[in-house]
Amino acid sequence: MTTVAERGKAGRPDWTRERIWRGELDSLSDSELLAVLLRTGLPREPVLAMARRILDQCGGLAGLVSLPLAELRAVKGLGMAKVVTIAAATELVRRTLAGRTLRPKITSPDDAFAVLHPYLALEQREVVYAALLSAKNQLLTVRRIAEGAVSQAVFHPREVFRAAISFGASAVIVAHNHPSGEVSPSEDDRRLTGRLKSAGEVIGIRLLDHLIIGGDKYYSFGREGNL
Repeated sequence: MTTVAERGKAGRPDWTRERIWRGELDSLSDSELLAVLLRTGLPREPVLAMARRILDQCGGLAGLVSLPLAELRAVKGLGMAKVVTIAAATELVRRTLAGRTLRPKITSPDDAFAVLHPYLALEQREVVYAALLSAKNQLLTVRRIAEGAVSQAVFHPREVFRAAISFGASAVIVAHNHPSGEVSPSEDDRRLTGRLKSAGEVIGIRLLDHLIIGGDKYYSFGREGNL
């Protein structure tokens, strides 16, 4: 049970930082953790109140971290410093979940899903990512290729292979999400996969797979023999 003195301190960012220092990190609310990143509020809005308002406006943590930077910059009170702090914290988590620092070798659709799922799991609209691989199928990097509306992300194969060429990749795995959770490919998905494969053959960069991810499920064009 908190004391009166502690309740009086609860809205102060320095008090929140003291609690983290004491090892109470897991007891903090989402808004308190966000307030630590934001550091300061607005003239008439303390930082904790600002954090609560931003989370409500964005639909919670999942909504906040899935917002494109352009939309994040439009949130009241989020200047450049706060936006880049949130973006950097989100990217660190995604890289940790994806195991990017280990340069994993991708040898199966399950491996590809494990790497790409963290990038797509929080998205509330269709987005496209590409895992760029070495000649030995080791992960070089994961790049965001395109984003769209809730039901469609339109992009051209050249955007994938431009990124692959710039990183010296020998192979790519493309993934996009279906926010509905349904992973069956549409006709547009099938046509796009064919275009990606043809473009890769011309350039000399292999398309190893195209994944459709919905929640914790996925469809692999490679596994299903549709590449």
